[in-house]
Amino acid sequence: MYRKGHIGIGIALYAPVAFWLASVDLMGAFGVGLVCVTFVSYAPDFDVWLPLVAHRGATHTVLAAVLVSLAIAGGSVALGVQSGLIASSPGAMGTTGGFVVGVTLLGYLGHLAGDALTPMGIRPFRPVSNRRYSLDLVTASNETANTAFATVGTLALSGALVLGVDFQDGVVDVVAAI
Repeated sequence: MYRKGHIGIGIALYAPVAFWLASVDLMGAFGVGLVCVTFVSYAPDFDVWLPLVAHRGATHTVLAAVLVSLAIAGGSVALGVQSGLIASSPGAMGTTGGFVVGVTLLGYLGHLAGDALTPMGIRPFRPVSNRRYSLDLVTASNETANTAFATVGTLALSGALVLGVDFQDGVVDVVAAI
């Protein structure tokens, strides 16, 4: 997958979370989650700019997904506390950190799933297992597939946001939402 395909998969996976956040009027969290998911949906491919890291190597593993998610959550909590956006209580920091870990894992694992659709596949459990996983459905450069994933993700996220905001009133008017 290319960038727009990966981001499309990430935001499609985020859509149910986005619906819930919008339905309970947590739009700040919605924005933070969207930024996290969008960034990490493409982040594993930063390996193409790293001279000593093979493409779809160490950055395309479940271990990398966990480590990156923990690092982003730690940085987010530290920045939030320092700026006064997050209370320095264990509950506030834990809730924020847990949320950021969850959405970044969602986006990162979505990236891995997208690459598993290609003939090259991925080896997600390295260094424990060297087994390659590939569904061999589309090539990474398939413009139609990348555009389709981007479109589906955009529609899913947009629909989740509209319905979530509409749901705040306690009744979803499906006809009005369309």
